Amino acid sequence: MLAATAALFFFSPTILREAGFGGYKEIGRAVAGACILGALGNVLICSIGGAPLRRRRFCALASVFTAASLSGLVFVWHSSTTATFFLLVLGFAGTGAGISLFWQMSVSLLSGKSLMLGVPLISSVANVAGFVTPFLIGYVRDATGTYASGFIMVACVQAFGVGVLLFGVQRIIRKRPRVGDVSVQNAT
Repeated sequence: MLAATAALFFFSPTILREAGFGGYKEIGRAVAGACILGALGNVLICSIGGAPLRRRRFCALASVFTAASLSGLVFVWHSSTTATFFLLVLGFAGTGAGISLFWQMSVSLLSGKSLMLGVPLISSVANVAGFVTPFLIGYVRDATGTYASGFIMVACVQAFGVGVLLFGVQRIIRKRPRVGDVSVQNAT
C-alpha cells in the first residue's frame, strides 16, 4: 500500500501538469483539493469498514480503489482533467483507508512477541517500498518514455495485495487457535 501511496503522492503534481492543470497555483490547489476529498473518502470508508468483522474486506476494497485509480490514470491523464482529478481522489481515499484498516487488522491479528516483531517488520518493508517506488517508476519512465508501465506495475502489486488480504489472511485466521484469543475472534 505504501508503494501506491508513494506513487500517487510523489507523482500527482506531474500527473496534473500533464493533464493540463496549468501553473503551479492551479496544480497546488488541485492537489490540495484531491487530498481533502481523499481524506473525506478515507474517513467514510474507515467508518463503514472499521468494525472488526469488516476490516479485511474493506481494506481489500480500498486497495482495489487504489489499483483502479493507478490503472485508470494511465488512460485518462492526457485527455481529461476531470477524470484525472477524480481518479486521484479515489487513489488518495483508497491508500488512506487501506493503510488505516490494514494497521487495525494487523494489530488485532498479532499478539505478544509476534506483535512486538511484526509491527516493525511490516513498517520497515512498507517504508522500503515507499522509498524504492519513485525510483523504480522514474527508471521505467526513462526506459519507456512514459509513466504508464510504472503505474501499471504498482497497480499489479496492489492487486496482489488484495489477493493476499482476501485469501492469505483468511487462511492464517482459520489456522489460529480460537480458545480465549479475542484478537482472532474480532479479526474474522
